[in-house]
Amino acid sequence: MTTSGSTSFSVTRDDILRGAFHILGAIGLGEQPSAEEMSRAAFQLNMLVKYWQSKGMNRWTDTEAILFPDYGVAQFLLGAGSSTHCTNTASLVTTTLASATSIGGNVLHVASAVGITSGMHIGIPQSATQIFWTTVNGAPIGYDVLLLDAAPYQLDAGATVYAYASPITRPVRISEARRRISSVDTPLMVSTRADYMSLPLKTSLGLPNQIFYDPQIGQGRLNVWPTNSDVRNTIVFSYNRSIQDFIGTTDNPDYPQEWYRALTYGLANDLCAPYGITGDLKRDIQLEAVQSFNDLSGFDTDIAVYIQPAIRTHGV
Repeated sequence: MTTSGSTSFSVTRDDILRGAFHILGAIGLGEQPSAEEMSRAAFQLNMLVKYWQSKGMNRWTDTEAILFPDYGVAQFLLGAGSSTHCTNTASLVTTTLASATSIGGNVLHVASAVGITSGMHIGIPQSATQIFWTTVNGAPIGYDVLLLDAAPYQLDAGATVYAYASPITRPVRISEARRRISSVDTPLMVSTRADYMSLPLKTSLGLPNQIFYDPQIGQGRLNVWPTNSDVRNTIVFSYNRSIQDFIGTTDNPDYPQEWYRALTYGLANDLCAPYGITGDLKRDIQLEAVQSFNDLSGFDTDIAVYIQPAIRTHGV
């Protein structure tokens, strides 16, 4: 038995569009849709994948993030244009100060500069209420990191240094969260809107024990309660990132391989009305689209099944 040894099969945006047109019978083998047809179908494909985000079957978008909550702040904006310091844990660089930086100094002498690059956000907690954030100003020289802004107070040797390149995009949803103190995680409750709104004093200060996430449009709002009493503590959470758009003709789907058929039939189903497809063909396309989607519903969801033995009393 001889196999290819390859598992890298992929498709492009236009492969999906042409596949949908073939299913509709709108083009034959060797034929090409017009530029206007491709443009409209690409628009409909993006509409479809954004709609599917609401279904929760997108485990491949599960992402870990870390939030650096400011002292006494109850709400943090997440998404493009936000000044909140929150990034994916995979891109975070952590080191320590090898020696102190005096007030007005703009160079950090760190234990390791590996992974730190020009333009990164960089933060150094100094006390429970103080964390200095600035930007890396140029490539590190050995163990020295040049800062865009001067230190407003002394930064002590041994202090933790955080660096990251980009903040996270707006989460679609946050599934769980943890308070992290000295590398020890404690689960936080992810509250409903009603539970959070019922809290009597949103600005209570202490160790956060719950969050409420309001996705909104543009920027999500992450509410923390109680508000953070020590900026050296962080909040780590799991979220679903947004599915990437199809823009270029050769863009690959931001979906695993098992979804390619569902994308093609789903698009074909959505194009039935614009192309006047009715009767048996429309019914067959719809059935295939629904079946393809449903077949993945148990595969791309993270649902725990708990089995509990029945407890019986004697004689019952």
